[in-house]
Amino acid sequence: MGKKELPKVINFDGKQYDISKMTERVAHQFNMLVRLQGEWQDADFNLKKVEAAQKSVVHELKVFMVEDNIKPIKS
Repeated sequence: MGKKELPKVINFDGKQYDISKMTERVAHQFNMLVRLQGEWQDADFNLKKVEAAQKSVVHELKVFMVEDNIKPIKS
C-alpha cells in the first residue's frame, strides 16, 4: 500500500493557498479551524441525538399518563 500524499494546497475563502508558504501561526489557525468544524459537526450530532431522545421521552410520558389515568386539573 502506498503512502498517502499530503495536500500541497489549501482552499480557504474561495482561494487556494500553497501550504509550504504558510507561517506557523497561519498553519495553527487552519488546524484550529479544522478542529472547530469537527466539533461543530459533533455538536450538531449531539443536538439531534438529544432532540430525538426528548421526543421519545415526551411520547412515553404521554402514554404513561394515559395508562396510569393521570388527568389534567380542571380550571
